Amino acid sequence: MSILTQIRERAKSNLQRIILCEAGDSRIIRATREIISQQIARIVLVGEKETILSSFSLEEIKQLEIVNSDEDPLYLSARLLKEGRADGLVAGATRTTADVLKSLISILGCKDSLSISGAFLMEVANCSSGEEGVFIFADCGVIPEPSAKQLANIAIASADLFRLLINKEPKVAMLSFSTNGSATHRLLDKVIEATNIVKEISPDLKIDGEIQADAALVPEIAERKFPGSKIKGKANVLIFPDLNSGNIAYKLTERLAKARAVGPLLQNLRKPVSDLSRGCAVQDIVDAVAVTAVRAAT
Repeated sequence: MSILTQIRERAKSNLQRIILCEAGDSRIIRATREIISQQIARIVLVGEKETILSSFSLEEIKQLEIVNSDEDPLYLSARLLKEGRADGLVAGATRTTADVLKSLISILGCKDSLSISGAFLMEVANCSSGEEGVFIFADCGVIPEPSAKQLANIAIASADLFRLLINKEPKVAMLSFSTNGSATHRLLDKVIEATNIVKEISPDLKIDGEIQADAALVPEIAERKFPGSKIKGKANVLIFPDLNSGNIAYKLTERLAKARAVGPLLQNLRKPVSDLSRGCAVQDIVDAVAVTAVRAAT
């Protein structure tokens, strides 16, 4: 059973109220129908009430909570989330990540002073690397050039997310173009510093850095390049040094390896929120709702 199928089943066992605030988009309507049909979550649809009512059958409407919006639905949704009228939010099918983040930061706020970051749940079919082809990639959606402290926080949050969603031990790779001192450069210094910060904060977490992707993912190469590796070529949480590398990597993996990519799953907000790519498909929306529901239930 795929990890996304497992996550859907977990969502069904503890229904959460998830807001979808782009009800004018046909993909959101189709996704909502599927979510209702499969009983994955209780959907709160924010938008023009008449448009929503005309898009669903009477039986489907009975299973929805509809919030009429005469203001920006993103800001209204953030307020509903803050007030506890829903458990999570999925947005971004028609709005940029910058729009989504601006509304959430101004109204919902962060758990603490740490930066928001964006992780992706990646599932690669017929892949023995990671956790049988399952990974967390981060940060692939938010911080262009994270500091060492931000990079450390991304690693810790992503490890926690992996543990929550996959129920397995995270093995974190702080990726770079060098492995364990094979090169020296100012860009590597940040990755090394971030790795040391993580080790101080979470000494029991299995983490290596700086490390190249092949040494992170292939045990034979890890043994050759990094004999003292803690993750031993079995990384399942990949932390990228900047947004360029993270965003490129997840999109290449998604398109070339035909991977399923769910996210960005926004980290460090007061409530679970998933952003969407404006190029998302209906299946992406359904998966994002299921993942957000599981995060909300824990």
